[in-house]
Order: sequence, then C-alpha cells, then structure tokens
Amino acid sequence: MTNLWPRQECRHTDSEAEKMVFEALKTGLPKGWQAWHSLRLRSRQTGQFDETDFVIADPGKPALLLLEVKGGRIEVSDGRWYQNGHPMSSPPLNQALAFNLNKPYRCHPAIQHLDECYSGNCEPDRQILRKGLKEDVIRIVTSSEGRLLKQIGKEINRLLSGGLKPADIAVLSLRGRGSKEGITYQKEIGGRSVVLATDPKADENIICDTFLRFKGLERPAVIVTDLRLVSDLYEKRMHIAISRALSLLRIVGVEGEIRKDRILAGLI
Repeated sequence: MTNLWPRQECRHTDSEAEKMVFEALKTGLPKGWQAWHSLRLRSRQTGQFDETDFVIADPGKPALLLLEVKGGRIEVSDGRWYQNGHPMSSPPLNQALAFNLNKPYRCHPAIQHLDECYSGNCEPDRQILRKGLKEDVIRIVTSSEGRLLKQIGKEINRLLSGGLKPADIAVLSLRGRGSKEGITYQKEIGGRSVVLATDPKADENIICDTFLRFKGLERPAVIVTDLRLVSDLYEKRMHIAISRALSLLRIVGVEGEIRKDRILAGLI
C-alpha cells in the first residue's frame, strides 16, 4: 500500500492537474516514500496557515520535496509567470518557499516530546502531553493482566473503525521474543490476524513484534504493550518503541505497571 495521504481520494481541489498527480502518486510512489496532498501547517509566529500542493518525503534523505502543481499552458516572460495567458499572483518557487517547517517533526509533536522524555533529552511538559491526550493522538489504556489481550484487541478495532488499514498498525512488545508471555506469539488479536515484521505479508497486515525487531521501521499507529515483562532498560525500550509511531500512539498496560512509570503516572 502506498504511503499517500489521504488514502483514497485527494482533498477537495478545482485543479485537474493536482488530481492527476495524486492518482499518479497512488501507484508510482517508491516503496518507503511518503506523500501528503494539500498539507497545511499553522505558523507559530503568525497563526496563519501555510499550504502546499504536495509534500514528498524520501526516507533516504533528510529533506522534503515541495511540489507546486500547475496545469495548462505555463510561460515565463520578463521574469513574470503566466498560466493560460494570465499572470500568476506568485511564482511557484515563492509559493513553495512560503511553506515553512520551523521545527523538524517526523511525527505529532506530542509523540515526539514523549519520545524525547524517554530518551533523556528533556523533562515532561505536561501541557504538550495533555494536548496529545485531548486530541487522542496519545492514549494510555490501563487493564488488568487477565484482560490485557482483549484490551489491545479493542484498541486495534478502534483504529480500524477510525479509517486505518491493517498495514497502518503495529503492536510492539517491550519484551524480547525470549519470553513466551509476550504478545508476539499471538497469531490473532481482537479477531484480526497479526504477523511478525519479517513475515512476507507484513506490508499487508498488522505487525505484532518486539520493539527491537521493529527498530528502523514505522507505522502511522503503534500500540506499545508488555510493560510488565520488562526488568531492565525500561526507558530505552520505551524510547525505541514510541519513536516508531508517526500519527497515533497507544500504550496499553497493567495499571500497576503504568503507575510505576514516572512519566505516564501523571497522565492517567
């Protein structure tokens, strides 16, 4: 499945050229690349929105390609740009330069901040984290040990009912495969098939694997669990697992274990 957002249809636009590019990206985007149509970001300085037609990310380069799409007859005369004989209000390059990403977020700011807390780079900012909770970007789910698997299944089904596809979701255990108690030995969760990250059909299914085996990979939604099975390097494991989420993060654990976590305890 192509990592193009929105998934099925482009955002509303009167530009036939943008619609054509969207359809081309649906089938032609290289594996691992990601693209967004009509992405809008609010400037922290002005409060105004900047928008560009397409943002394309190459996983192999620390840069973004901003694509301003123009259809019809394009001409440049005496430094002035024209579309179908009419002068453009602003040249395409100026439009792209106006799209200013002041801080490099690879995921939602609340997820990135939580990740930085576990990596030891900062102390928790409750305002940022509570905003992530309010927007349902982050959800911390407590459960009894006997109902843990069922609760994870509920979270999977909530994500799917919200419009995500199985290939958008990963369930990550903080424990290694050496523990038979870990969730990674499950073949099905919540009535949904799950596979390991190394499975040939991983690109089409929900992945259920360890935080370490998923290192270097990422998905829009990540469910972190098996907190109770960790005896050492807890914060490092959390840092690696959380950093795999692009848009949505769910942490599902036994209530007693979550309350032992100095960061999570203040959020439940």
